[in-house]
Amino acid sequence: MRLAVSVSEEDGWKMADAVRFKRLTQGKSDEEIRRMAQDLLLNCVVWEWKSAREVESDQKLPEGCEWVTIPAKPLLAARIASQRQKSGMTMKEVAAKLGVGISTYQRWESPKLC
Repeated sequence: MRLAVSVSEEDGWKMADAVRFKRLTQGKSDEEIRRMAQDLLLNCVVWEWKSAREVESDQKLPEGCEWVTIPAKPLLAARIASQRQKSGMTMKEVAAKLGVGISTYQRWESPKLC
């Protein structure tokens, strides 16, 4: 998923503004601000999903913005967790229904392990 972010600098800090979600994050370096922007956008998307709102990739880059891509694996893990939570099922229940072990299913929901 690709979303637009406005990046600026203030008092030695890089600021990333997720304009669509009206949220802001900051970092010291270009690498750090990009990573922070990805995390911010992922959290915003998950919040939208939990509120039963779908989020599409931005189609047009607004002036003064740049693209930030949310990596596919964390996005997929967040989507799996969101859908399970919406269903009201526990991880253990979903794992049993799918015929996999609980540790396997837990990896599927973990953005860092999936």
